[in-house]
Formats: sequence, structure tokens, C-alpha cells
Amino acid sequence: MDSRLSRLYDVISQAINENSVSEFNSVLPFYSMDQILLVSLLYKEQDETLLVIAMKKKQFAIINKFMEIFEHSSKIEVGPSPARCHPAYLLAIQELFSHEIPLPEVIDNIIQDLDYPWWLQLLAYSFIINTSSNSTGPSRQGKVDALEFIGASLMFDSSDSSAPLIGLKCWKKAMTLRDSAADGEFPIPKIPLHGLLGLSGEVLGSVTEVMSVERIQEWEQQLMRPNWPRFPQTLQIQALLIQHRICSEENPRQTSPSCLYLKSLLTYGNHLYDSGRYDHAINTYLLVLEQMTGFDPKMTHPKAIEDFNLTLGKLSSCFNELLREPLTSPKREKLSPANIVMAIKFCTTIAKFFPKPKTNYSISRNHSSFVAGHIYDFLIILVDVYPQMNSQDKKQLEEHISSYINSNEKDTSTLLHAAIWPYQFNLKSINLFLRLGADPNATDVNGKTALHILASKWSWYDTKNELYVQVFQTLVNAGGHLYMATPEGKTVVSILKESVRENSYCHPYLESIINAVPPLTCYCARVIRQHGIPFNEDYQLPSTLQTLVSLHSARGLSLPSPAASCSI
Repeated sequence: MDSRLSRLYDVISQAINENSVSEFNSVLPFYSMDQILLVSLLYKEQDETLLVIAMKKKQFAIINKFMEIFEHSSKIEVGPSPARCHPAYLLAIQELFSHEIPLPEVIDNIIQDLDYPWWLQLLAYSFIINTSSNSTGPSRQGKVDALEFIGASLMFDSSDSSAPLIGLKCWKKAMTLRDSAADGEFPIPKIPLHGLLGLSGEVLGSVTEVMSVERIQEWEQQLMRPNWPRFPQTLQIQALLIQHRICSEENPRQTSPSCLYLKSLLTYGNHLYDSGRYDHAINTYLLVLEQMTGFDPKMTHPKAIEDFNLTLGKLSSCFNELLREPLTSPKREKLSPANIVMAIKFCTTIAKFFPKPKTNYSISRNHSSFVAGHIYDFLIILVDVYPQMNSQDKKQLEEHISSYINSNEKDTSTLLHAAIWPYQFNLKSINLFLRLGADPNATDVNGKTALHILASKWSWYDTKNELYVQVFQTLVNAGGHLYMATPEGKTVVSILKESVRENSYCHPYLESIINAVPPLTCYCARVIRQHGIPFNEDYQLPSTLQTLVSLHSARGLSLPSPAASCSI
């Protein structure tokens, strides 16, 4: 390696060690894509390329940069199926499967966007065409697993009608490799999973994996018939069985749920949902969420976290669809307290342990409010359908909500914000949140408390709406601060004044709030904040007074401009 490429290698290596995308980007203007790929994919240090090192270190952002460069380089052609790649680099990609990294994780790292699976087809053809043994490539067992897993994933690629046929080719090639006795090797038996339990058993049923090339050939013939479904459920169940088996085999080594398996399950669940089979879709969505169990959240792939969040929304939609079913419908069995409490448990797990997803900006920016909204949705369904829960379900429900509050209420957005957004309030849920420790003065991403938002909504309702007033009074009685200011300097009282001004009627309770003289403490806090007088512990102000003063700004103990102080 010449000195210039050696310098490039050192910079990228440092970027990986520091997980610094900016460090990686710093070399891009000075080197060609081919040089970066050469150093990253072909040069080795202790038998490992830089891309392998990045994968082992779980540096997802760096891996993304590698694969983006690979995709946009001249080494790969993305066009009419199949995509093609320079042979040397295709071998380098294949070699990634031989470094003790679990197969599902290798594929997740290679595929940048699971909605555009041309990478899958590229990998499929690379393993179909090149299955010869070499000293650096994956083992025969590794190739079999890769072909089976990739083939299974292609059964859910709705963007290309030929994808299932390519998937069947993968399975057939894997079967041939299993049965091969070349070079004195023994056949590799397929050991399918039997007796699946729990949600896996409910989703996948008693079907077993196909064991013969003849059956695969029958499917090929069926898929080529003009009136045959492009993505038959039979093939998708087979695909899920294969992915489930391989993920189960890799589980002791895996540090993240398989994004491809999650996507397959989610796609299958969506098909069930679209066909009105909401009860079956619920099982599938719960199985998706169950995949987060047993993994280190900090090591989980960002795409998996995004899929968990998306699944919560689909699950909520299923529950709401079942509410429309007749009370005697057997489908409503899935609308059980246990299933709804389980959904709330998964919400809590996502919010408590998993980092904000970075691949979907809308979810990432409002991660807390996104999850809190789903918890509230599930809770409302639970309250409406089962006003009297048994003690065990009630205990579990309160434990999950309490855990969520204790872990997330110091973050932006709370369950109380979710509870005051609907047109119809549920006072029982609001009281439950407050009893379990929800902070009425917690703010959302816009620096507003639940009372700020509620005050702005008076004009939305019938001016004699007693429930609105009850909710308002409940939050105030729980300690909601009427003179806490938003970043724009508006308090609950000033917002309420504006809202009431649009109506000819003002409820006596709200009128008493508007006309009340603010406490002297608020005037003092206003002076402190407007004049930038330090009040933290370094200046000997008691902690209780620090809290009081800080309530007069939505930015905590920072020293804002006068506009952000208490408005009176």
C-alpha cells in the first residue's frame, strides 16, 4: 500500500474507532470512491477489512457511509434486475459472511434501505453463481444459510414480481449445496423447527419447512401461471419459518434483532391487516415486538427500532378495527386485556431502553410523544372495553405505566400531553397517570405543559363543557403551574385569556383563574429571570426555591431572555 492510501486507511480506521462520521467525511474530497473502496473492502489488518471492523464495533453510521459509497461507485450497476457488481468487490462482500458476525446482522448492515432490496437480489445472484469453495469466503454451511435467508426475504419484495422466483432459485441452490457430496464432504441435513410455542406458534402454525427440490420446482411452475398470486401466503409462511429458524440458530451470537426478519413479519402482518384479518394481524405484530426481548438496546440496529415504533401504530389500528366487530364475534378474543397490557409493556420497553430512531426523522424528533400517544391509545381501548379489569391485569398495567413515567417523564412529552389532545377527554386515565407520578409541569418539544395546550383549546369545545373544566381543575390541583411560561413568554393564564376572548361565555372556574392575582412568588421569580439573577445552588438559593424559579421558564435552570420569563 503506498503512503497516500496508507494515510487514507489510518484516517478511516480512526473514524471507526471514534465512530466519527465527520472524520470519515473529511477524506472524501481528497480520494476517489474506488480508492476508498479499495482501502475499506480489500486491504486487511489482521485478516479483517475496515468494513468488517466497523460491523463488529456496531458503528452503524460508518457502515452506512461505506455502503453509500459502494452503491454510488462504478463498481456496482443498479438497473434492470439483477444488479451487477465488480467481481473482486462482490467476493469482498461475500467474505463478510465469514467473520463470525451473525448472518442476519451482516445482511442488515449491507442493505441500506430495506424498501429497495436490489441488494438482496445482488447477494442472491452472487451466491447462486459463485458457490465455489475458497479460503477466505464463507463456509458451505454459511452459503446454505445465506441462500435460504436471502431467498426467504425475497418472498416479501413487492417491488419486483420476479423476486419470489429468484428466492426459489436461492432455496433450490441451498438444497443442492446441502445434498452435495463433492470433495468427500457429507450432506448437511436441514433440521426444521418443530412445536413452535407462544406467538411464533400462533403466527406460523403447524406448518413445517419444505425438504425437497421437487416441491420448490412445483412452486416455480405455479408462480409462472398468469392467474397465480404473486406472493402466495404458503410461500411467505415458508419464508418466515426459514428466517425464524436461522435467527434462532444465530441467537446466542446475535446482538440485534434481524431487520430483515422484522420487515418480513411486518409485511406479512400488513397483508393480514389489509385483508381484514385483524385478529391474526395482532398476533403477527405482537411477534414483531417480541423480537426486542433479550437484546442490548444500545446494540440494536436503528432500523429495527424504527420498525418497532411503526408496529405499535399498526397494532393500535388493529385493536380499533376489532372494536367495530360485533360483541359476539370470535375475532374480539384478541381484544383481551392481556394483549393490550402486553402492547403497553412493549411501549414502555421501547421508551425506557431503546434510543431514538435516527432513520425516520418524524419518529426520532417526537420519540417520547410518539410512544406516549400509543400508550394512551391502548389504555383508552382497555378502559372502554374492560372498565373492570382483574387484579393481575390491573397490577401489570400500573407497573408498566409507572415504569414508563419514572423513566421518561423527565424527557419531553408526557402521557398527560397525549391525554389532552383527543377531542374527548378520559378523566379516569388522566387521574391514573397523575396517581402513578406523571408530572403536570413536564413540557413537550415546544416547551409547553399539558395545561398550556389545554388552555388553548377552550374555544374548541362547547363553552359549557364540564369535562373540560374538570380536566383543567384536576391538572391544577395536581400541581400544574398557571404562571409557567413557554419559550415565547406565554403562561397558562395568558393563553386562557386569549382563548376565552373568542367566546361570549367563560366558565366561573376559568374566570376565577383569569381574574386571580398572581402570587408574590411569581413576581419575584419574574424579576429574577428577567434580570438574569443567578439562582442555582452555587448562589445558596434553597433547592425548593430553585425549583419554583425554574418553573417560570420552560427551559429549566437556564437563564433565558426576558421574553421567556413569567408573563403576568
